[in-house]
Amino acid sequence: GVLLVKGNVRISAPFYWEGLVVVSGQVTFDGGLGTSAIHGALYADQVQILGGDVTITLDTCPIAATLRVLPVAILKWQQLL
Repeated sequence: GVLLVKGNVRISAPFYWEGLVVVSGQVTFDGGLGTSAIHGALYADQVQILGGDVTITLDTCPIAATLRVLPVAILKWQQLL
């Protein structure tokens, strides 16, 4: 799937996500019971790991599968120089 977060997010284990995670602020992994795992990609302004077992694996297959079934539309476009 695609997980979009405006601002900061705190993740406690157990957490498992397949796909793209985009966070405009900081991602904080604060431990918990078990593993926090992202199979896909994580884009964030900052990543902080306070404790626990965190696994982030680059895998484009779940991202491609999600984008094939979701309707994608351009909401705003701006050219940056």
